[in-house]
Amino acid sequence: MEINLQNKLDSEFFWRSAEEIADRIISGQSAKNFDLFSTDFTPELRAKISQENFIVTAERFDRDYGDYQCRKPLGVLNGITCIPVIWLVNFEKTEQDFLFQIRLIKLEDRYLVGSVLFKTWIT
Repeated sequence: MEINLQNKLDSEFFWRSAEEIADRIISGQSAKNFDLFSTDFTPELRAKISQENFIVTAERFDRDYGDYQCRKPLGVLNGITCIPVIWLVNFEKTEQDFLFQIRLIKLEDRYLVGSVLFKTWIT
């Protein structure tokens, strides 16, 4: 199904779907559950991340930034081959804001995550 972001109902459906995917990624990272974290990944992305590296990264993230607190949607970019979706995310151990971006790629009849980015600024 094509999503027309100009249509309010489609846009609400798209955001609801993107939020559910973001929930699984963030919950999986917090629980250090690789299967939950990568449920919506493309096969190529899932193959690039070893479970061991995921655990090390999730533990470091938890140690440095703490538990996920909240997120605020910032926007959707209409790409030619993908749809980047961006949120502002906050964690308990830091006052810093993070950009959280997933890049959605349509494969057959569903959108899957082609990349994930958590980015903060160094001041």
